[in-house]
Amino acid sequence: MPAAPAQRKMVRMTSIDKNMVCSTKFQVSKNEPLPELPASCIRLRVCFAGVCSPDTQRRRNSVRNKGLMDTSLFPGYEISGIVDEIGPDVDTKLRCGDKVLLYQEEDIGFDNGYTEYVIIKNPENAIPLPDDISLEIGALLPNGGLTAYTACLRARPYIQDCEQRKGKCNLLVVGAGGLGLWATIMASHLTGPVGTCDRNVKVIVADTNSEKLTVAKKHGCYSVVHWPRDCYEEQVIERTKDVCPDGIDVVIDFVSSPRTISRATKFLNERGVLVVGGNSQHTVEMNISELAKKEQVVIGVRKGTREELLHLIQLVSTGMISVPEFNTFKLDEADQVFQGLSDCSIHGRAILQVSPVSLH
Repeated sequence: MPAAPAQRKMVRMTSIDKNMVCSTKFQVSKNEPLPELPASCIRLRVCFAGVCSPDTQRRRNSVRNKGLMDTSLFPGYEISGIVDEIGPDVDTKLRCGDKVLLYQEEDIGFDNGYTEYVIIKNPENAIPLPDDISLEIGALLPNGGLTAYTACLRARPYIQDCEQRKGKCNLLVVGAGGLGLWATIMASHLTGPVGTCDRNVKVIVADTNSEKLTVAKKHGCYSVVHWPRDCYEEQVIERTKDVCPDGIDVVIDFVSSPRTISRATKFLNERGVLVVGGNSQHTVEMNISELAKKEQVVIGVRKGTREELLHLIQLVSTGMISVPEFNTFKLDEADQVFQGLSDCSIHGRAILQVSPVSLH
């Protein structure tokens, strides 16, 4: 009598309720089989996941669209974990039990929530974490941290040029959510000598939420400007001019909505630079003639390279760049966390603990 086939291990996952067309509610289940490992791949046990906005969730509904407006929720999937198993055809220095983060180059095949195990098709995307970076912090780096880092890198030559011409640079970060806090920390640390803060770069943060601006102040910005949703546009303009009477030289806008882009172009000085993160799904109109006349530049940023991620890891590991405020939650709290970020009741970054850190 042939032996019964071995049962596959069942693992936990969260998913968006697919029974409702417009649902964005997360549910935790334990009935998903452990994914089989192809010979050329690595299986990762996910320990922590930075709370981003999965693409499917963004497409489904606008119930939580506010979160995207303040950069607390942004598209992507950022995870860290422990190497569970390595396929026999994989040529790598990694070993089972190593802690890594995932560079999101590939589609891991699950954008409806979070799962306890994932298959990494390209082993080079499993980036080892130094001993002095925890798995929690590691989960913040491959998407939010890298996106903000890339935006600052793209803006850096223009910041340096502005400093040479004017002796200083006024830089406006639009949105004090996760991406905005990263940019607030990084913007003045990437233009001066390594490991120092460039005092000639004055970082101003704008947001619709005053509590988020209080958090931004704790992260070292020069000043903040409140952009209330119910405020007349003329009043918002005056508030911003009061903070920056001589205008803005560089804008890093992760919200990238028609309203924020319109405001940014009003404040932007000649030869100014607008860096857009593209999180908004709206179409934005711009006056190209005015852009050319003022010799302004628009730069789009989506995601950095693997090499830039490695450099960011090194900067965090050596303490040259600090990490934004974050809170860690249990996996079964995913729905409350998304709601809390959308309602602006959770400040800084949010992380879900998907599985225990200890090896097993």
